[in-house]
Amino acid sequence: MTDLGQFYYFRLAIANEGNAPAHDVQVFLSKVERICDDGVENVDRFTPMNLCWSDTDELPSEGRVTRALLLADTPPVYCDLIHIGDPTFRKLAGEELDGVPSYKTVLGLDVQFPTYTKGHLLEPGTYLLHLTLAASNCSSTHHTVKISCTGEWLSENQMYEVGFKMKKL
Repeated sequence: MTDLGQFYYFRLAIANEGNAPAHDVQVFLSKVERICDDGVENVDRFTPMNLCWSDTDELPSEGRVTRALLLADTPPVYCDLIHIGDPTFRKLAGEELDGVPSYKTVLGLDVQFPTYTKGHLLEPGTYLLHLTLAASNCSSTHHTVKISCTGEWLSENQMYEVGFKMKKL
């Protein structure tokens, strides 16, 4: 087995606040935008697709993107959103991104299928992630999450306090 170094994973807590179970639940990442000095720009190489549920043994091709049932009024379940790996192991992990210095981190979106265009990889910076939460027996809801990453590889406490920020807008 190959050592790919350490990773930090950032997840979404998904809860059913309704009165009935939600069936066939999916979280779809529809758009990624980068916040720049002169405004907001679309990340064109990103391909919209579903995110993967955490803590499941299924492979993405086996349905890891659809949660069969989400019971009402129970603790949340988690959906993988993004991860950051030790830049020392970036090449080995297949997460090299042109233009990002080798000592900086790259953000990896935890989508159903990583693409050859590397649309699932993001440079350090600030982004808006546009999400749709859907189930077969209820209306979809739309959410935006703002994330910021300095690109520095830091200790766990520092990473969560300084290196990476995530906020639901």
